[in-house]
Order: sequence, then structure tokens, then C-alpha cells
Amino acid sequence: MELSAQNAFSWIAIILLGSFFEGVYLFRWVGYAFKLEHSHLEDFQMPLHKAVPMFIMFLGLFIAGYFTTFIANAEGLINFIPLAFIAVIYLLDVLPAKVKNILAIAGLAYYSYMIMPGLYQTDGLRFVFAIIFLIGGILTLIAGFTFKGQRKGFYPAALLMYAGLGELIMAQTTLQFFFAWEIMTIGSYILIIRGKRSMPHGLSYMLFSIGGAYLMLAGFGITFANTGVIQLDSLAHIVTYATWLMLLLLLVS
Repeated sequence: MELSAQNAFSWIAIILLGSFFEGVYLFRWVGYAFKLEHSHLEDFQMPLHKAVPMFIMFLGLFIAGYFTTFIANAEGLINFIPLAFIAVIYLLDVLPAKVKNILAIAGLAYYSYMIMPGLYQTDGLRFVFAIIFLIGGILTLIAGFTFKGQRKGFYPAALLMYAGLGELIMAQTTLQFFFAWEIMTIGSYILIIRGKRSMPHGLSYMLFSIGGAYLMLAGFGITFANTGVIQLDSLAHIVTYATWLMLLLLLVS
């Protein structure tokens, strides 16, 4: 954002282009790690004493991310509670699918209950999208009771997608919106590559999603250069580079 304020748009383009290539390579690697046949390899087993440091590091990064928002004067911009719930669901991934389905529906229903009444009173359009994304998500998960087994990996990814959609609805700043977009993208990508012969489609989705995210981020940078604030409603007050901003947001859509 500071680069935008200094009109250093060439540096912004270079940084975003490099991040784009990095993101595509990373998610392509993750996709193949999930999808490639590993039957010729030995079963992966991690002793408890080796797994504990990994979970301690994960917990430490989560806590550090939470408190960093206060240090950066961004408290309340990121809702960490849904992410914590998703982490718990991931740890419980060995449970039967029906049990995880109940937990997922309960979590999504509670999340809807926490945000939808306020939206009904203050913003009818966001309330409508909350019905589509969150209530629609609950209805979709109900169909999960027909599945047997464990459905490993499905529920964390699905909840990650719904959490991202919910945060998109609640976003008040460009930072919130971009963060929610990335959360939604990660969950959607994992769900896509779970299908048969889905890697080419998942990669295409990731290319367009990451590209759209960085175009959107460039547009938010233009907004900050004009207004000096990160509130979403500042998009309505753009004077300089307004045409470029509209073009970037149009490409995202």
C-alpha cells in the first residue's frame, strides 16, 4: 500500500507477477502431492514425539498471527475463530464422516447465527448473499449424511471455503476482503482436486483465482493511493486512475 501511495506501480507489478508465479508453482506442487499415486512408497508414519513440535509451531504461528493484528493496529480485521474451528475439524479427521458432518453443520449454523441477524438489520444485500453462501452451505452439507467412511480431507476444505465466503460478506476493508478471497480460494482448490482427473481443472481454477486476486490487490492499491484508507467504501471516492481501477476490477469479475 505504501508503494501505491508513492505511485511506484512498476514495482507493484513486478512484485505481484513474482508472487503469482510462486503461488501457481506452490499450489501445483500441493495438488500433485495430493493426487499422485503413492502406492509404490512406504506408508507415511510419524511418531508422536516428532508430530508434537509441528503442532506446537502451528499453534505458535496461529497465536502470533492473532496478536500481530493488534501490533499492526488491525485488531478485529481478521476473524480467527472460524480458522481455529477448522483446525479442530482437521485434527478430528479420523472420525466417521457422519460425525464430522454433524460438527460441520453445527459450526456453520453457529457462524450463520452470529452474523446474519446483524446483516438483516443493517445491510439487506449482504444478508441475501449470506443466505446463499451460508444457508446454502448447510443444505449442501446435509447431503453428506449419505456418505459412508471417513471422507478424509473433505470437511476442513469445505469449511475453509465457506469461512472465506462468510468473511467476504463481512469484509469492511480491502485487507479483510483479500484475506477472505484467499481463504475461499484455498478451500475451493482442495475440493476441486479431490475429483477424478481433476488436476487440469484445478490448475486452471488456481491460475484464474490467483491472477484475479492480484489484479484486485492492485486495484486496492490504487484506491489507497487516492484515499489513504483501506475501507471498502473508499472505492466510491476514486478520482485519479479511476479508469484503471474499474478495468482491474472488471478483469477480476
